[in-house]
Amino acid sequence: MKAWVWQVITMIIMLFVVSILNIPLWAFLLIAAPLLTFGLTYFSFVYSFSPTLEPKEIPAKGYQDRIAQLEAYYPKLYYMQFERIDSFYLKIIPDSIVYVYKHKIEPVFLCQYHLGSKETYVFVTYFENDVSLLTSPSVNTALIPAKPGKFIQVLENHPIEALFNEHLRGTYYLRQYHNVNPLDIPYYAYRHKFMQDLKEGARHIRDIFAWPVKVVYWTISKRGKVHKRPIDEQLQLGIAQFPEKQFTPFSQPPRYLS
Repeated sequence: MKAWVWQVITMIIMLFVVSILNIPLWAFLLIAAPLLTFGLTYFSFVYSFSPTLEPKEIPAKGYQDRIAQLEAYYPKLYYMQFERIDSFYLKIIPDSIVYVYKHKIEPVFLCQYHLGSKETYVFVTYFENDVSLLTSPSVNTALIPAKPGKFIQVLENHPIEALFNEHLRGTYYLRQYHNVNPLDIPYYAYRHKFMQDLKEGARHIRDIFAWPVKVVYWTISKRGKVHKRPIDEQLQLGIAQFPEKQFTPFSQPPRYLS
């Protein structure tokens, strides 16, 4: 469902609550509006992350402009030695197009998203011991508390080349100072890994007590600002932590990079 369609539906529901049920404005602002917000958060999340969610082919019609925006990055990414390995469509709210790239030398994946009317991207590296590092230019990437070892560093106002260099610096830090080795996940297995992480992240949110209320609060308070610093600083300050459990091998045991 497109973002603007969801917004129209929300407005219709709000008008129904205020006009048809004749709720006073003060009551709507104090009671009905928050309940409606929490309800929409709940149902949009359940819709987006249903157990049946699977990547699909990008629709042939109606997405040309969004595809063109993603394609415009290709020359720059090719120069940075990234090669595209996959692309697919996710029917979530907002509906999303995902382009996936893998670096030719470094153990880094680049996921480029077109979310409704917005565009963003993240660099991702996977390590042993259930550790990963995600580097993003958007604070919205880090609004939800991540599980230990699922490290996120948000670096706003960085060109994509500078963001990649900062991601490599974080990767080097984890490898050299915390003795976790990057995993070389084959390109043909990455879609499975992507969906596995997406669904595990959704389960992690559902396990949080009163999660619809907390998701709204975290969104309003911009909780992700705590991750607006390099991963070495986050670990030193105790903002990020390593997992205690042992690493569960991914499908077939991947080889480690030397």
